[in-house]
Amino acid sequence: MRNYLHILLLLLSFNLVAQTDDDCATALGAPANVDVGDILTLDNTGFSDEGNYTSSLLTGPISGFTAFIWDGASGVYSINATSGAAGDWSVALNLDDGSGDECTVTASEELFTDILDSALPTEITCFNLVSGETYIIGFATDAGSEGTLDLEFIDPLVLPPANSECALAEDQGTIVTNCTPNNIIGDLTEACPNPDEVMCLDLGSGPILWYTFTTDFNVDEVTIETNGASVITPQFALISGGCGFLTIEGLCQDDGMETFSVSPSTQYWVVVGEESAGAGGSFSLDITASLIVVGDDCGIESLTLGTSLDGSTTCASAPTATFCGYNTSTDHAVYYEFTVTGLDNVNLDVALATSTAVTGVTATDLGFEIYASGCANMLPNISTLGDPCSPLGSTITYKCVPPGNYTIAIASAAAMTGDFQVTINQMFVGPANDACANADATVLLNDDCTAVTLSGTTVDACPEGFTGPACDYGAQSVVWHEIMLSGDAIGVEISNITGGVAITLFTDNTCPVSAFFVDLNCATSDGVVVGMTGGVSYLIGVSTDEALESAYTFDVLAIVPPMNDDCADALDITADAALGVVSNNNCATADGNVCTFDNATSHVTWYEYTVAATNNT
Repeated sequence: MRNYLHILLLLLSFNLVAQTDDDCATALGAPANVDVGDILTLDNTGFSDEGNYTSSLLTGPISGFTAFIWDGASGVYSINATSGAAGDWSVALNLDDGSGDECTVTASEELFTDILDSALPTEITCFNLVSGETYIIGFATDAGSEGTLDLEFIDPLVLPPANSECALAEDQGTIVTNCTPNNIIGDLTEACPNPDEVMCLDLGSGPILWYTFTTDFNVDEVTIETNGASVITPQFALISGGCGFLTIEGLCQDDGMETFSVSPSTQYWVVVGEESAGAGGSFSLDITASLIVVGDDCGIESLTLGTSLDGSTTCASAPTATFCGYNTSTDHAVYYEFTVTGLDNVNLDVALATSTAVTGVTATDLGFEIYASGCANMLPNISTLGDPCSPLGSTITYKCVPPGNYTIAIASAAAMTGDFQVTINQMFVGPANDACANADATVLLNDDCTAVTLSGTTVDACPEGFTGPACDYGAQSVVWHEIMLSGDAIGVEISNITGGVAITLFTDNTCPVSAFFVDLNCATSDGVVVGMTGGVSYLIGVSTDEALESAYTFDVLAIVPPMNDDCADALDITADAALGVVSNNNCATADGNVCTFDNATSHVTWYEYTVAATNNT
């Protein structure tokens, strides 16, 4: 409190004798009429230890009471207090509200309390007095320091800020939920103590200022925090209910920041004081209304393919990884998880449209990225049509996405956040045998040395998730067939390939495949593989460059060697000829011999014959 000499005011003032008593109820029975310039002389000499007065400063000392009716105009006034005793004084001012329990008032009704300096007159300021109302003054000293106390009612030398009262709180209007700070500034130097007690931290004992604001329709939280422009360390509380019906929300705060859950379209009050109820000073606070963001900070939410979802980048955290040039410190992104079902690769159509369904404000900038897992593993093995970095109002197609779980990150630049609607559709557009697991139904090869023709198309087929064959299955369009060898077959021959495709024969029928026969590794012309196992099925991959996708055919011949495939099993041609037997070498295997046969691809059968004895040799 500020101390002032008031010689001039003393010359103009006069004393009143009011009913002053050791008992509060007795004093209340004979109030004096008081106006500006009047002096009440109080004396607690000979009084007992009250010990039960509502103010903690008056608990135990020698206490006295008086009452007065305020005859002046309603407003904020000061009292110059002059002590006639050596000790410190405690003074409390309480309103007689007509309830009948004024002498047992609670702390919430206490208007003022302070310890007086006995050496100098003290201006006790910020009494909010209402014309015609009755007030009770409680005053006390320690035992042994009893004596007189003059209280002179004066206009304050410096008017306090208007928003020292809850009813005159400075209105900040409606705070929009856009995560943008709304700044309030004030100075507690001339502010008044709180007549509407906020009993938390030091807000119930020192000067405070009041502010009010209204939330908009879609708010979830309000954050209040100090900023670097504060000279003092302010304390603050968020209050609902209104003046006279105050309810403190959450925690009173003196650590610089607190986030409060709030209701939409509701008026709130903010009371600001100083840590340790100091001498006052300027402060600066930011009030920020925000959403509890769905999908924020990689807190992945579910998205159902084929169903539109309304979301918002408003108030979202920064992206966890850079894409489309978005900044991982200042921009905003949300994340949704979805599942591609089935066994085959698919196309995904991603559509982003404007919306106002979440905050009422549409985003003006959007970009997205799809991740194979989590929030930072960019989706592999895809090609895109269009530009996913500026897709608002358009549809972007991701081709050849394998089955599995994925995450889509949707982001906005810092000043362009807002609502959007996202729809992802799963499109089955490729051939039925596009995936290894969906290979065409197993074809049993003939065992009569006749070929089987296989056919299909690579149009809209997708690459595979592995490499190995020379024709790069990680980039080419690939479809699949499965063949079954007869029990006596030992290999196959591929021939008559059309459509510009390459044929790869794999060593088993298990997906994902890992090994292939080197003699049919991306073959584009006839080829033969032997050493296979009869009665077993094998996978065949058919591949081509994406730009050369087309229909195709090729022939597959099961190699079932004839009985005279080996020299040791040569047939007696004389006997066959006599019987009219016709033989061929269609399915015979190659042999290493002295002839000019190609040992890898030639088909060789063996015959023996008998030359009849004659005179000629």
